[in-house]
Amino acid sequence: MLFAIVKAKAVFQRSMNLRQEILGALLDKTETAVFLTDFYGDIYECNSRAEELFQTNIENVKGMNFSEFRVKELTIEEDSKGVEDLLENRFWNNEIELKTVHGNCFYALVSITLIKRSNYEYLVYRITDRTSDIAQKNQLIQAKESAEKAVKVKSEFLATMSHEIRTPM
Repeated sequence: MLFAIVKAKAVFQRSMNLRQEILGALLDKTETAVFLTDFYGDIYECNSRAEELFQTNIENVKGMNFSEFRVKELTIEEDSKGVEDLLENRFWNNEIELKTVHGNCFYALVSITLIKRSNYEYLVYRITDRTSDIAQKNQLIQAKESAEKAVKVKSEFLATMSHEIRTPM
C-alpha cells in the first residue's frame, strides 16, 4: 500500500514538473513580455522577453513595482478606472509609454488580467512593443500629407497654366 502511494506521488510530481516546464517554455518563446505581480503591481516573475524588452533580468526587477516602468505617473482617475475594470471585467488594456531600466522610452500595448487563486490576487501584465507600428503609422501619415500637398500643387499649376493659355499676351 505504501509503495502504491509513493509511486502515485512520484507520477503526480513528474506530471507537475512537465506542466511547469511546458508552461515556462511557452512563456519564454512568446513575443509578448509577461510579468506576474501582486494586485498592487509588485513584480514576482517575468519571462525572457520582458527581460529583453526592459533591458534587465529577473533578479533586478523582482520586488520592483511595475509603475516604475511607466513614463507618466498613473493618475488617481486612471488608477480608479483601471481597478474598476479589473474587478468588473478581470482585464484592462491600454496603449502607454513605458521605459526600460536604462530610461529608453517606447510605446506599448499593456494588457492586464486579474487572476484569483486560493485567496490571493495576481495580475498578469502582457506587454507588446508598439514602437515600430507607431513609426509606420507616422510614416503613412507623412506620405499621405506629402501626396495631398503634391495634388494641391498640381491643381494650382494646372489652374495657372489654364489661365495663361486662355489669356492672350
